[in-house]
Amino acid sequence: MQKDFERKKISDIYDSVSDYFEKYKNRKGLAYIYSDNYRGFVDTRLPSFWSEKVSKAFKDFKGKKK
Repeated sequence: MQKDFERKKISDIYDSVSDYFEKYKNRKGLAYIYSDNYRGFVDTRLPSFWSEKVSKAFKDFKGKKK
């Protein structure tokens, strides 16, 4: 759905590599880099401080009521 609401250029980039996103969809830690110097996929890792507890810390957060 994000692609549908993106700017035209970003949407075009998604379209140009959509087959690769589909091919690699089950690979955790994969990111697509688009720059003047490099275009392609790279393996990434979560930050060393990341944990399931951090991930779920705000899952029930409703925000301040005004």
